[in-house]
Amino acid sequence: MAKMVKTWAAAALAAATLWAPSGAAQVPDPYATQLAQGLARQEQLWAQEGYQRVEGPHAGGLPGGGAQRFSFLFHSGGEYRVVAVCDIDCRNIDLRLYDQMGNPITADGAVGRAASITSQPRWTGPFVVEVRITHCRAAPCYFALNVYER
Repeated sequence: MAKMVKTWAAAALAAATLWAPSGAAQVPDPYATQLAQGLARQEQLWAQEGYQRVEGPHAGGLPGGGAQRFSFLFHSGGEYRVVAVCDIDCRNIDLRLYDQMGNPITADGAVGRAASITSQPRWTGPFVVEVRITHCRAAPCYFALNVYER
C-alpha cells in the first residue's frame, strides 16, 4: 500500500511539474496525467536498480516524424539512463544519444510508448538526447523524459 501511495504521489508531482509554466512546452490534461503516470512507473523500476533522477521531467509535443533535442552535462564515471514516455496517441517513441561533436553514441531500437538508453561516458561534457516520435495517431503527440544516474 505504501509503495502505491508513493507511486501516485510521484505521478501527482510529475503532473504538476508538466503543467507548471516554464520555458518548456506545457502538456494539457489528460496527456500530462498519462505522462506523469508513465514516468512514475519508470522511475520506480529504475530506483530499484539504484538510479536517481538528476534531470526532468522535460516535455514537449511533436507530430509523427518529428524530433526534439535536449542537451545534458554527463560526467565521466557516471552511468546514465534516459527514459522517455509518450501519450496514448503515440505509437512509438525513440531516443538517440549524441556526443558534443554530433557523433551517435547509442539509440533505442524498441517499438513502443516508452524508450530508454544507457550511457557510461568516458569524458565529462555535453551530450545531446534526441526524442523522436515515429508514429502519431493525432498530432501533436506529447512526451516526457527524465535522466537518471547511478
